[in-house]
Amino acid sequence: MSEVELESALLVPVPEAESYVSHHRFRYDSVALRGVPAHITVVFPFIPPPAMTDEAVDAVRHVLTRFSAFRFRLTKLERFPEGAVYLAPEPAEPFVRLTTELVDRFPAYPAYGGAYADVIPHLTVAQLPEVPTLDEFSDIRRSLPIQCEAREILLMVENEDHQWDMRSRFALDGAGRT
Repeated sequence: MSEVELESALLVPVPEAESYVSHHRFRYDSVALRGVPAHITVVFPFIPPPAMTDEAVDAVRHVLTRFSAFRFRLTKLERFPEGAVYLAPEPAEPFVRLTTELVDRFPAYPAYGGAYADVIPHLTVAQLPEVPTLDEFSDIRRSLPIQCEAREILLMVENEDHQWDMRSRFALDGAGRT
């Protein structure tokens, strides 16, 4: 039997959405139960934790110095064809740019393993295809839009117990912008 490789991810935490989505995430998104906050994924999967070096963390920090905090709104509840239910951010472009810049720096780690041609930023609410209809999420829909601000990127790593821990925080303070 082979060991399951541990994973890591770069994500934008969205604490403003937590109270609206946590009930559904804890029910329908297993990573919520394993310590991952409400978020918009920037790069997943990223460098496996055993291979994560201080140099790689510094390289992420260097890329992110070009980015400042930005405001966005979660405006609509959508569903991917595979069944995942998500909230779409507007504007989406800053998230796409974050992903593009990081994947350019770390080409061995394309977003979602390169499974999709386009980056579609989203905050996952449910990952189970058997969720009957979007009607089950009417409480979230009534709360939209949710005003948010992307202030930081978290590097989260999966541990041996398959829980997720924060390895590093990167402020979006534009320190490297010219």
